[in-house]
Amino acid sequence: KTITLRQSGTQFVGSGVAKTYKDNTECANFTAGDTITVRATPTATGAAPRKAARLQGGFGEPAAGQMAVSVDSTQVSEAASAGADGSYTMTVSAADVLRQGQKGQDGKFTLTVKFVENNNMAGAETTVKVTVVPDPLTADMVTLSAAGAIYNGAEQKPAITVKGGGVALTEGTDYDITCGSQDFTNAGTVQITVTGKGIYAGTVKKTFAI
Repeated sequence: KTITLRQSGTQFVGSGVAKTYKDNTECANFTAGDTITVRATPTATGAAPRKAARLQGGFGEPAAGQMAVSVDSTQVSEAASAGADGSYTMTVSAADVLRQGQKGQDGKFTLTVKFVENNNMAGAETTVKVTVVPDPLTADMVTLSAAGAIYNGAEQKPAITVKGGGVALTEGTDYDITCGSQDFTNAGTVQITVTGKGIYAGTVKKTFAI
């Protein structure tokens, strides 16, 4: 007779549930500059398997028997293999969570921890919630090339520079700029509003007078 061992389903229970850590201390609250460590241990259910969703993102796709972390279907960790004790440890940049994820109604981000099926165990996923506080966008980070200009009939829009930690930030990724209804050609005062996004939060208002 032939005995066939079929692939088992996979579960995350007991000490194997996904948990997040900061500096080896279990933690669910982070800031934009933190590294989030995620640990989980998948075990066999002994029952028929369920299929897990495929991840997308810029990291290497996890192979059979490996795990990875995603936020809103975007992979935000490198693939990890099991340690000697059967657990998996993955690291995630809190900044990537802010850039790629969307807060739930509870104000938290949901990290999805995925196990890729192998011959013995089916693919499965579990979730863990974290809070990530963005860095503040402050007035000293926003600089105009000039405070104003004298009317000359031509457009005189100032250059707007936004820096964080001395490094130039990227418009559209780190902040957005909006200007009031007044143009940069005619005499008047233009209100310039810089709003943080991604890993930055807050609003800075500047004025430019012609």
